[in-house]
Amino acid sequence: MTWECAPDEYKPAYYAKPDEYVRFRFVKDPHWFEVESSKNLCFEMQKAARPIVNVEFELWGHSHTLHGYRVTSVDGRPMKDVGGWGHSGANDPSGPSPLHEAFAR
Repeated sequence: MTWECAPDEYKPAYYAKPDEYVRFRFVKDPHWFEVESSKNLCFEMQKAARPIVNVEFELWGHSHTLHGYRVTSVDGRPMKDVGGWGHSGANDPSGPSPLHEAFAR
């Protein structure tokens, strides 16, 4: 996935700091994105300086229908809960989320 620091996702009602939010986009369908927060996430991503990273997800559901998921790690680095919020979305989507497609297989 590609990534960008996302300080604009900061919400004062949550504990995560503005520099702990990152927006990930799927390489094959960049319209879809995931926003996550983790301890020093933006700083660590900038330090690694990799434009594309491996993001691991835990998916759950039944009968090939996705009911939920969470990001477990980025480039092997476990996510550390800092009391932030995360969400997913799309800018002008052209079909189902890549996560829904992955679970349906």
